Amino acid sequence: MRFRARNDIIQSPDLKNGYEKLFKGIIFWLGTPFLILAFGAMISQLSFPQDLLNFRNPFTIVFFAWFLIFDFFGVKWIFMGRGAEFLTRHDKWMNMPVTPLFVKGLMIMVIIAHIGFFVGLWIMKEFAL
Repeated sequence: MRFRARNDIIQSPDLKNGYEKLFKGIIFWLGTPFLILAFGAMISQLSFPQDLLNFRNPFTIVFFAWFLIFDFFGVKWIFMGRGAEFLTRHDKWMNMPVTPLFVKGLMIMVIIAHIGFFVGLWIMKEFAL
């Protein structure tokens, strides 16, 4: 993303801070749940994939809670804040021009995917041998 945004930043230097915030936000919000799982695996509290179905494990609980937190703050920022307009102005994160409507639709699809993920895990847990 940083490489794709270079030309935009050269043409409009006021976009630099926004792209830096966006890059750090992506690393934080998308990297943290997997760091949680990695930490749990390192201290031998998780064995994959069985423990993803064990909702009593604290690392699993935090992992799934992170997606709920992501969805909550994502909806708040995209729909109630000015997140959709921010992402439209800093459009190199998608490598294509985007509109606020597209960004909002994408957030809705992310929430639907998370719901499907949770339902799928619940079904797997119910029918696991």
